[in-house]
Amino acid sequence: MKLKSFLLLVVLIAVCASSRFTVTSETAAPLKRIEVPTWYYAHFGADYSLEVPAEGYGGWKKATLPLSLEHTALCVMHAWDNPDQEQFPGIYSAVEYLPRAREIYKERMPAMLKAAREAGIRIIHIETSEYVHKYDAYRQTQDLIRDQLAHSRQARDFAMPRPAGDPVYHALQGFRWEHVHPGRANAQDIAGAVAVRDIHESVKPLPGEYMVLDSDELQAVCARHDINHLIYTGFAINYCILMSPGGMIDMSRRGFLCSTVKELTTAVENDFSARDELAKKIALWNVALTFGFVYEQADLEKALKEAGK
Repeated sequence: MKLKSFLLLVVLIAVCASSRFTVTSETAAPLKRIEVPTWYYAHFGADYSLEVPAEGYGGWKKATLPLSLEHTALCVMHAWDNPDQEQFPGIYSAVEYLPRAREIYKERMPAMLKAAREAGIRIIHIETSEYVHKYDAYRQTQDLIRDQLAHSRQARDFAMPRPAGDPVYHALQGFRWEHVHPGRANAQDIAGAVAVRDIHESVKPLPGEYMVLDSDELQAVCARHDINHLIYTGFAINYCILMSPGGMIDMSRRGFLCSTVKELTTAVENDFSARDELAKKIALWNVALTFGFVYEQADLEKALKEAGK
């Protein structure tokens, strides 16, 4: 009798252990993923029989690739509601892409944000310090990551000093400010526009969304939600999205895939690139080569809408 009881106990323990640690196909939560037509660049195959060997590269190609809704965030970066040109003409003199940006965030971004929200993909707003503290989205971020961020920053309190200025250094920096960008005549208008800067109404965060200031905050939010792929929209693809805190260079170094949606960004252009937006074309190639992938708005929206049904 004692032997039977012992054997029954062993069987019960085995059953309990199995039910606790074995995940069956019926109980496992399915990985929420979608398939999206995706642009990539085949940067190989240089042909040295050609006058220009790089013309042998495979170039732009499109493939249907998976996208995890659980591990991806749609980032909206610096979608500012800049004042009208009549109010601060100086900023429009120095930043020629502002009219293109306005058309993007007013006319194109709302549909993408709606599709992303309905599909359940996380939205993170990457902003600057002039206005973030008035948003619940930023306070929510601070509440979420306070302990994690404090530990991270405490561990990196020591920083190498910035270079000390000398008369030549200051003269060169002053020359750049006056003759390269933004230009002395524009400085007052730019300061005025920055002072009243805010997010455009069409892309402001909704309850439950996050707002971050820098790469540490963005990484902390991503760590809490197991995000490893950031799809950037906003401005500009070859400037802030690339180099600012929370931008692609920083986040790629931290291990993140960094992609973009080509219709939902624009670039800083110059006198010989602006007509055909050549700088944007080069920037998109750089994203595909260095950081991640390029999506078309129609493709990504369609996939997200189907996921949100």
